Amino acid sequence: MKLFITSNQQFGREGAIQQYSRKFKDAKQMDEHMIKQWNSVVSDEDLVYVVGNFAWDPERAEYAIKRLNGTIIIMNGKWDRASKDLVSKLGSELGIAYNEEAIKYLNDINVVLSYWPLSDWPHREEGSISVIGIPKAQFNTNHEIKRVNVAVDYWDFKPVDIKKVIQLFSDPDLKS
Repeated sequence: MKLFITSNQQFGREGAIQQYSRKFKDAKQMDEHMIKQWNSVVSDEDLVYVVGNFAWDPERAEYAIKRLNGTIIIMNGKWDRASKDLVSKLGSELGIAYNEEAIKYLNDINVVLSYWPLSDWPHREEGSISVIGIPKAQFNTNHEIKRVNVAVDYWDFKPVDIKKVIQLFSDPDLKS
């Protein structure tokens, strides 16, 4: 089993195409591409944390979830009402969970997950890595402060293997 991290798919949201300069003709084309990219790296045995903004539209969220590989845990982001509603209705049937926590510390790998950028985070002094999902350029990956942004727009619309995230900070010359 591998662990992947991702954010900001915004399945079903037409406005995401313009807002994030995505090169798709409509949300359906965008969704299909993101599903294909996701499944190209994630297997059914893998675990994926989505650190916010998974889906905009409940119907498209359900459509996507049914086609995506892996066990999915969706964390609270800025626009996650559709995701939360879907999980409350069909979560156990679809094998997905919704995590209300704004911050999740994965102590076995010393990584902190949050949609929101953090100025400080648990175990920062011990070298923990901050993984965020907000899709804003001022919060790009930053080696100095050990922060990585996993918004799909920065990773070819694919979830990121946590081993690659950790490697980013052991090899500062490696680019995302």
